[in-house]
Amino acid sequence: MRTPGYLDPQYLEKYFLTKESDVYSFGVVLFEVLCGRLCFEYNDGQFHSLVQRWKQSSEEKKLDHVIFRDLKQQMDPSSLEIFSNIAYQCLQKTYELRPTMARVVEELEIALEIQETYDVPMDYEEMMATAVPPLLYKSQEELNTLFSKGVLLNMGKTWFSLNKNGEHCEMISAAECLIPIASIYHKDPYSSEYNSRFKMGSYLAYNRKFKTRVRTQFLSPKTVYAVNLVFKFMKKNPTGEPPYVALEYKLAENTKSSIVQLADEREDGWLMAKLYELTSDSRNVDLEIVFESSKKYYSSVLVIEGIEFRPLEKA
Repeated sequence: MRTPGYLDPQYLEKYFLTKESDVYSFGVVLFEVLCGRLCFEYNDGQFHSLVQRWKQSSEEKKLDHVIFRDLKQQMDPSSLEIFSNIAYQCLQKTYELRPTMARVVEELEIALEIQETYDVPMDYEEMMATAVPPLLYKSQEELNTLFSKGVLLNMGKTWFSLNKNGEHCEMISAAECLIPIASIYHKDPYSSEYNSRFKMGSYLAYNRKFKTRVRTQFLSPKTVYAVNLVFKFMKKNPTGEPPYVALEYKLAENTKSSIVQLADEREDGWLMAKLYELTSDSRNVDLEIVFESSKKYYSSVLVIEGIEFRPLEKA
């Protein structure tokens, strides 16, 4: 590679290229990835290499001055250190000090393995900008107390809370995620009579036919979640027996339906019926679930508050 900036300095002395020259050029490319720019600038009709500046920053432990800021925010510190160290080694002047390409690949694989398990810290300030009403607190401890009780985010469309393990619980309101399949009873199927935490209230599923398109934003990565339907019956069960739901549902892409039979009572006065378990790969999950009544077991009208993603308790 004879492009300015990528060329092995040894070539200027010996006038021939070797496999170690390829290692040098690859190291330049690695630094381009780190810095988010090409290794040279073109000014006044001339090329100006940035490689020596990058190398000096690495030697002086000042990589923060040159690394692409957005990349640094997304990388595990250990992964970043391994990546930058092997890139720097590739730029050594003498052949003997440069690693083999096999060693470079080995180090990059280690960095990748670490990075794949990295949970990028949640930007709580960005989250709080969407809180309704605005959150008032003086310390991180006060903020955590607010989160443990639960707060409305996403302009009041999402209920967010932290459990005792610091894992994120997220509920998407019916108004945000529910799509009626057929509504023949009321022009406005939403009601504020059932003490919903959401301003839009709860959806009255008279015929029990609806679907939900649920898009989460705040899940804890690498966490096992229960996906719950949070609801009430329009008419309370006078017998005191466990709430019987008998609701058919399926993922939109599936042909086979499941039936949820029973629901659990919650401390907030609502009921929850567990639909699925999943392990979150990131904060974002996108599910489309179709619901319909089980005619054989049809019971009271459902009052739907939302779809909840609740971390499963660890044994």
